[in-house]
This record gives sequence, structure tokens and C-alpha cells, in this order.
Amino acid sequence: MPAADARGNARSGNGARVRVAQFDAARLRRVMDDANRQSNLATVLASPLRCATLSLLSTYPAMSVGDIATLTESTLALTSYHLRRLEAEGLVTIEKSGREHHVRLDVDAFVGMLRTLNRLAAPD
Repeated sequence: MPAADARGNARSGNGARVRVAQFDAARLRRVMDDANRQSNLATVLASPLRCATLSLLSTYPAMSVGDIATLTESTLALTSYHLRRLEAEGLVTIEKSGREHHVRLDVDAFVGMLRTLNRLAAPD
């Protein structure tokens, strides 16, 4: 967000001065909310293992934690840790079935994540 000087002026991305009062408060709130979501998603996607897991789950509807660990050449403990991070962001659901845990991609949340990242790449 542009910093305002003593007269209430700010510089836009192209260097033009704009009055701070010209900012639409609701739009600014949406921009800041998007920025927070984008930052959280960037943190989640910073892990190659989490990205690989999302790729696997976008291809296969449900997988066991053991299968994900095997295919990503990771340990069960590390895979479980990363799955909990994805679950905390709402990108996957983990269901216990007997001794196994099955992981599913939350397609709506995944599409929402892609839309959020798209707004970062191509803002209004």
C-alpha cells in the first residue's frame, strides 16, 4: 500500500500522486485480505513435498498417507506433517478408515487457491 506524506498524498505504482482519501475502503480491505491469503498460500506452496502432494491428489481422488509418502519418497512422519499443514489451509481432508488415513483434495478450496494466486499474477 502506498505510504502517505504529510499532505495526505501517496505515490501509485507508476509514480503518480493520488490522494489517500481517494482509496475505496472496501476495495482496500479486499486487497489486504487477498494479500494475506496469498501470503499464507505462498508459505504452504513453498514446500516441494506439499506441491507434489497437491499434484498427486489433483490426479487421484483419494490416496492413503502411506501411498503419498511412497510416491513422494518421503517418510510417513514428514508426509503427515505436511498433510496437516495442507489440512489447516483447508486444501485437503483426512479421513481415518481403520488403521489407514485417506487424504482427499478439497476441489473447491483448491480452485479458490488458484483464483487467489491468479489475482496476484493479474490484479484488477
